[in-house]
Amino acid sequence: MPAPTPPTRDWVLVYYMSYDNDLAPHAPTILSALECGVKNSDLLVTVLQDDKATTGLKRHTLSAEAHETALLTTDNSASESVLGDYLSWVAEHYPARHYALCFLDHGGNLDEMCLDESPGQGETKHWLSAQLSGSVIRQFCAATEGKLELLFLQQCGRGTVENLYNFQGTAATIMASPLKVGAPNTYYAATLRWLAANKIATGLELARQIMANDTDFSLYVCVDGAILDELPNALAPVVAELLRDGKTPLPATGIEPCFRHGNECNYDLLAWLEATFQQNGGDLQALEPFKTWLQQRLIVALAHRNSQASTDLCGLALFAPDSAWAFGQYRDYPIYRETALGELWRKVYATPSE
Repeated sequence: MPAPTPPTRDWVLVYYMSYDNDLAPHAPTILSALECGVKNSDLLVTVLQDDKATTGLKRHTLSAEAHETALLTTDNSASESVLGDYLSWVAEHYPARHYALCFLDHGGNLDEMCLDESPGQGETKHWLSAQLSGSVIRQFCAATEGKLELLFLQQCGRGTVENLYNFQGTAATIMASPLKVGAPNTYYAATLRWLAANKIATGLELARQIMANDTDFSLYVCVDGAILDELPNALAPVVAELLRDGKTPLPATGIEPCFRHGNECNYDLLAWLEATFQQNGGDLQALEPFKTWLQQRLIVALAHRNSQASTDLCGLALFAPDSAWAFGQYRDYPIYRETALGELWRKVYATPSE
């Protein structure tokens, strides 16, 4: 990505709207709300939109002055290269003091974000890889000198520790949900008007406004991007207790997943750990430092709406593979390479280390 030029705006909000699926009818509502939000302000919003049309992606630039639309030659929003090109274009053309990046669309299995049902002739990949997207976003952060204040994964089931760790070293605040997220969402215009009047806001303050103004969700969580670096040290004693004396622990049973896609299940992180400790005779006191770190340092904001059941959840989820094969397909994930969680699953499923 090119070297940054001096910023000309306080905030640029960047949306990746991969709506080549059943969410396509919501796109006009969202674009209209974003356009309304930037009126009489110096905010700028860009949107890379995919829809059911096969003529190419649409790149929108919304400001108080105009709504400009460019048609791209590619129709593939499931491509990490397309994401990278879009972010490079933003960094080059719209230098800002602060950025927010939001991914709209469905969430799927652990590594699946942004479903593109028709990515183009000859293309067989229908999802962005969360792991690879993390690397692309880090390049954007380098090009903009670390000015990404908020990364918002506005998709179902993205609030797992495995997924969020993919985005280590990106935004100051990362926002997601461990549950289903509705559409089209209702926060756009009100939140942008607030941001226009509060230009020195942090990413966390912006996230809180989204939480306050949205109605199409059950649970949102924000984590501190810098504290995410501490996850390996925080998890190490938890896993050590489960593997104490060479034990092969049995994963928790009898608890309901908070998100399910295909054959994969995510569980409330603390509920799963507590159940696993109890099932394997672990000392629950060994879990307390991790619980304190999670609730008092990593998680910096929670919002519950539309679901009484969500208030019983800690805010973050854990993907629990149910077989050696299910773990094996993600064994190179950053969280499994860099934390003891990989050691746990290799022990459970007797998967040899590489």
